[in-house]
Amino acid sequence: QFLYFIGPDMSNVETFLRAARADDVARCKEMLQEQPDMINRAGAEGYTALHFAAYNGNVRMVEMLLEFKPELNARTAEHATPLAIAAKMKQHDAITKLVECGADVNCSGPTGSAAHIAASLGNTATLKLLVALGAKVDSCESDAGSVLHCACHSGDVDTVGTIVHDFAVDVNVRDVNGLTPLYVACRAGKQEVTQFLLELGADPNLAANDKSLPLHFVAENGGADDVKLLLAFGACPTTKNAQGLSAVDVAKSVDNKASLKELQKAMPSKEKRAEQAARFKAHGNKVFMEGENVKASKFYTLAIANDPTNHVFFSNRSACNFNMRQYQGALYDAKQCIRLNPKWPKGYFRLAATQNALKQYDAAKATVAKGLALDNSNVDLKSLEAELAKK
Repeated sequence: QFLYFIGPDMSNVETFLRAARADDVARCKEMLQEQPDMINRAGAEGYTALHFAAYNGNVRMVEMLLEFKPELNARTAEHATPLAIAAKMKQHDAITKLVECGADVNCSGPTGSAAHIAASLGNTATLKLLVALGAKVDSCESDAGSVLHCACHSGDVDTVGTIVHDFAVDVNVRDVNGLTPLYVACRAGKQEVTQFLLELGADPNLAANDKSLPLHFVAENGGADDVKLLLAFGACPTTKNAQGLSAVDVAKSVDNKASLKELQKAMPSKEKRAEQAARFKAHGNKVFMEGENVKASKFYTLAIANDPTNHVFFSNRSACNFNMRQYQGALYDAKQCIRLNPKWPKGYFRLAATQNALKQYDAAKATVAKGLALDNSNVDLKSLEAELAKK
């Protein structure tokens, strides 16, 4: 699939690059000793030997090539560096070696840095490694936006959760076009991520540079469920874009009858939404006490839609997820509970209990310590502390 360099020494370069692609370390070293200036020669698509080594994840090849001082941040025709290629292929050993030897972990092109690429593919482990090696997560300088924008393209909730909770990226960060991650998720048709972002506090009424909202987009291109989701979290159907059109107008213009039906329903007031949230919580508590975790979780989800700022709703749903052994959901709900109210000890208990279930014992111990610093007599935290002391 790769086209090779055309020029006076075409034969040698092509042979060299074929050897690099085939992971033939000995042959590549032999050729470089004879003709060291081939180290940075590339095929027509811009792949150097180091790009191929990064693609294959062969650390022996990388180390050998580094002896000949290659351009560490060389770009392909699509502006990809060897590090970006390694990130795309989840080649963690190669990533570590390249950065240790001087590759710029934040070298960026039109599609962003290596971290942006990992996020766009939903490669959470690769993204964590790059961040540990110094990758920036809040940069919006490229057309790709922040790593959170990229993660929304992937549709991977775990990557999105890691970026918001662990890397503390603003859920409402904007790209160069004024688009929020929520807008990107709606455009990408990633409904699960859309709901996750809304629950994390994404504002559905933040307009892009053209004054359009995510609701404008789904009114034209989405279905009734997409519209209902945004409306449930308070999206305004009457806000007008740069053309003076509301989401209702847009739906009418494309004859999107299903979306229009939802958009024309009466919007509940703030007070009504608060009442609905309290009612759904009460229903959830009732069925939770009866051991109906699935039903309870659904009620708490409805409560969250009406009031995503209430930490108790997330705590309660975390308990449901925990009981159902859906530990990833329990983890993110517990983290959001703490994010909303960092002074509430129960949130730390929820998080620590889940970390314990996931065998993240050191993290669980640290979380218990934070909770006990707020309330050193908390029975649940003290009991969990004693249990963790045995591990």
